[in-house]
Amino acid sequence: MNFREFIWIFFILFVGFNRVSANEPEKKSILQSILGFIENILEIWQKWLNDKQIISNTTPLPIINSTTDPFAYNDFRLQDKTIPFNYNLTIRAYLSSNFKKEENYYTGHVVIKFDQESPSRMILFHIDPSLKILDQIFIASLSTGFTPKIIFSRLLNHQLYQIVFDQDIQKDKYLMEISFKGDYGSENNLVGFHKINFFENGQLKTMLATKFQPADARKAFPCFDEPAFKATFDITIEHPSDTIALGNWPQIINENFSENGMTRSRKRFATTYKMSTYLAAWFIGPLDYTSKTAISSKNITIKVWGTKTNIKNGYLDFALELAKKSLDFLEINYMNNSAPVPPKLDILSIPRTQSGASENWGLINLRENLILYSNKNTKLTQKQAISLTLAHEISHAWFGNYLTVRFW
Repeated sequence: MNFREFIWIFFILFVGFNRVSANEPEKKSILQSILGFIENILEIWQKWLNDKQIISNTTPLPIINSTTDPFAYNDFRLQDKTIPFNYNLTIRAYLSSNFKKEENYYTGHVVIKFDQESPSRMILFHIDPSLKILDQIFIASLSTGFTPKIIFSRLLNHQLYQIVFDQDIQKDKYLMEISFKGDYGSENNLVGFHKINFFENGQLKTMLATKFQPADARKAFPCFDEPAFKATFDITIEHPSDTIALGNWPQIINENFSENGMTRSRKRFATTYKMSTYLAAWFIGPLDYTSKTAISSKNITIKVWGTKTNIKNGYLDFALELAKKSLDFLEINYMNNSAPVPPKLDILSIPRTQSGASENWGLINLRENLILYSNKNTKLTQKQAISLTLAHEISHAWFGNYLTVRFW
């Protein structure tokens, strides 16, 4: 038995001795905190055992000063020479309710199309050191097929990744392909693409969610992670067949496939509007994570999603009613039917989040205490907080998502 298995068995015994029920919210909250604490300890332990490094087919060079390194780059901002205009992103998620790293990870492949605005011997983008590049990065001109020769690439400070060519790449449109691998990190660090374990009716369940604002998209996939660098997104999620998957935009492909003798599912989502990387989002949850639906006055499908228990008890009914009223008011009466409304709106109820809510375009999420409402038990002040938060997040479709700051 290894250390990880010992911790897991200890926690299961702890739960059994304390006879936890989903109807005991205080105990439930305490145990979820303990679970998060244990997973944080495991994360520290794992990092101590394995020094995480970027894997690349090129040899990194030491970061030295500009007098000896002609390609030294010490700024924390991206250059404005390389401008992405589309991400074709595939995420392949593997998950289990246990803590084994080999069963909880994801791989990905991204094709980034970009405009090179002026000649340069290097390009820069963001990648967190926790991500591993699996294969050699491929870059080619979209107009001529020319593939510039990469002489080296390296991870710089500020989560910047630098690629240097043997000669200037000219003004043109290009694509860049990167395969990578990541893990979901500690449950106490709920940013990037992360894992959330939670209890429902005494049963341990798992979901995967994203939280990229302000600068954590780079923890999930290589990207140009500043708000001014807007692009469209084509997102595909591959996930276990006993889970559901959601994305920013409506689903256009839903198919099953076999992988190593296991049935898995593939969901592809429609191309989004141009948006900043912090607004890209996806979600994977249990099959019984379900929804209720309303249709806005402009025929936008609105769904609120939550656990089977919360949906059954009607705890999301108020949020659904409020979302429809808010969207109708903002779209028709206030913004005069302007473009930023997405073709669908999913609103997720998440047991634990780093921040109270996130305005991901078409896939808003809120912490449970900011969306669940009971006519019998919820105080008026809490009802007001729910109303303010949800209306605020919906309004971001215009203020933040469509009209966006250049930098934080």
